[in-house]
Amino acid sequence: MIVTCINKGRIKNLTEGKKYKVKRKVEGLHQDSYIRYSGFWIINDSGIERYYSSKRFLDVLEWRDKQINKLLQ
Repeated sequence: MIVTCINKGRIKNLTEGKKYKVKRKVEGLHQDSYIRYSGFWIINDSGIERYYSSKRFLDVLEWRDKQINKLLQ
């Protein structure tokens, strides 16, 4: 799966607009609060495999649709 970074926040080793290959996808519920979480294990710009929240990324097709909609407005 290929995803595009849409929000790097304060993380230094991601680049907004760059595509990353997902090594593993993780989903589940937090033990005490039962709040859902999901994230990806990705090799960042420093070459280190790290876990990042899926909220920071969009699937390539979703990202393309978002870019097309920006151009059409």
